[in-house]
Amino acid sequence: MGTCMNPVRVTRGLTAMLAALAFCGGVGSTASAGSIIFEDNFDRGHYGSSATVGNGWGEIQRDYNDVAIDHSHLLLRDTRPGGGVDAGATHEIDTTGYQNVYVMYDFKPLKDSDPNDYLYVDFRTLGSQTWTTLASHSLGGNQWAWNTAYFGSSGDNTLLQLRFWTDVTEDSWFYGSYRAGEKEGAYIDALKVWGDPKPMAATPEPSTMALFATGMVGMGLWRMRKNKADGKSAPCSD
Repeated sequence: MGTCMNPVRVTRGLTAMLAALAFCGGVGSTASAGSIIFEDNFDRGHYGSSATVGNGWGEIQRDYNDVAIDHSHLLLRDTRPGGGVDAGATHEIDTTGYQNVYVMYDFKPLKDSDPNDYLYVDFRTLGSQTWTTLASHSLGGNQWAWNTAYFGSSGDNTLLQLRFWTDVTEDSWFYGSYRAGEKEGAYIDALKVWGDPKPMAATPEPSTMALFATGMVGMGLWRMRKNKADGKSAPCSD
């Protein structure tokens, strides 16, 4: 014996299901908490015993110890100004699977720095030759500060190279020579790169399920109208 369903009841049930699907479609839209992608506190020794940065960092320097670890901080210093990067450190960051990527760090000018010396933070994506500036800081003063910078959509789901570097001036030039022991530049510490995990696509998509339910409701209404036009009633009995 076949099973018969009342079209009115079916339509009401599908309407309720459609409302539930519309509600569920908005549930998964809340933003996820950020996740740490890379971090470094540079707690790897003192100046002289750790003339290299380590932990995967590349170094740009004139003297072997211009870029180093000094009292558990990244040291970027130089005494001889020139065009472009005077002292710098680079690191590859893999943001695959992440979006809304940020970098946060602490920095402090070295004792001989002045407002004409600058610390720059920039990045480029894999295969690019163009650096994009995230932040620049005048190095006057002697206090620790912190900064947060956003990579923009270019930092999403990719492999990028992060760079900290300094550009110092000739203020250390004194009577035809550079002052002995002059240290212009900056310390970097408490570095963190974080982002939001990219959301996984739902299976099936809520919008697809909603369209399917809408179609079912429409078919039910069409069937009711057709039966009424044909003078038919539902062949069901209690």
